[in-house]
Amino acid sequence: MPIVLATTSRRTAVIAGLSLFAGAALVPVSVMQAQRDTSFAVARDAVVDVTVRGGRVVVRGTDGSTGTVRGGDGQYRLRATGVGISLTNRDGDIDSHGNATSRPQSGGNGDAPLVLELPRNVRLVLSTLSADVEVTDISGSVEVRTRSGAVTLEKVGGRLIVETISGEVRLTDGVGTARVSTVSGDVTMHGVREEVHITTTSGDLRLALARATRVEAQTVSGDVRVEGRLMPDAQVQVITHSGDIVLRSTDDIRGTLQFSTFNGELSAGGQLILLPGSSTTSRPGRASQRYQLGSGGAARLVLSTFSGDVRLMRGAQP
Repeated sequence: MPIVLATTSRRTAVIAGLSLFAGAALVPVSVMQAQRDTSFAVARDAVVDVTVRGGRVVVRGTDGSTGTVRGGDGQYRLRATGVGISLTNRDGDIDSHGNATSRPQSGGNGDAPLVLELPRNVRLVLSTLSADVEVTDISGSVEVRTRSGAVTLEKVGGRLIVETISGEVRLTDGVGTARVSTVSGDVTMHGVREEVHITTTSGDLRLALARATRVEAQTVSGDVRVEGRLMPDAQVQVITHSGDIVLRSTDDIRGTLQFSTFNGELSAGGQLILLPGSSTTSRPGRASQRYQLGSGGAARLVLSTFSGDVRLMRGAQP
């Protein structure tokens, strides 16, 4: 069942609709100070939808079936809506276009983040214009969409989707399947399992793999570094225009490598056998070669660059 929480940047309005357990009573609550916790019941596997215009949002996963919300400045009104609960700043609401309908009063701690503690198995959907986002210990799927805020994630166990224009994305301590899209922000991810798909225009990519089965990374002017454990049948595709590519597998990769470049060079450690059919295309300078990595194997690597160099290494980093 859905839970919807919306707030604007510091001193602007906050609206939250919270779907509770079936049959739970919805009781109006009077105006309260933002620094106090507001607790609410959350159904198992509920969808928590958060919309934030600015500031800072912190989401933490917890045990149990109760959520809490606190932070921001000003005072809030918690009331039943008939289908959930609305959390509203008393100085104004948000209209259908996401604009404050009245000017908020000054005062309060403008640096206080909006903090949510939720059962860790919820599905989190978070949208923002310029807020920084921190998500920790959520085992359900997580979706974050922002224009210019930084996104920091830790212990995200389910599917991850991040879309940002100019914000940096950083993940530590694991994720299942991940899809990240950014224009000018760097992307750093540790403990990636299963599949990861990343696209960026001018950001650098740094991926540390746990047991990845599929890796797709594409950038225009950023460098790409991928290292860690690849499964024996892993599919890896890395494409960059002017950046360098470094791929290091802690295990011995066995399979095929397709390397394409205009003005870059390939260096590789271990056995590398040029396969028949490798040639230079009709476009001047564009070379494409296929290699055999080791003997047999089902891994497939596709590494392509225009002017950057490619380094392929096998074994743990010294």
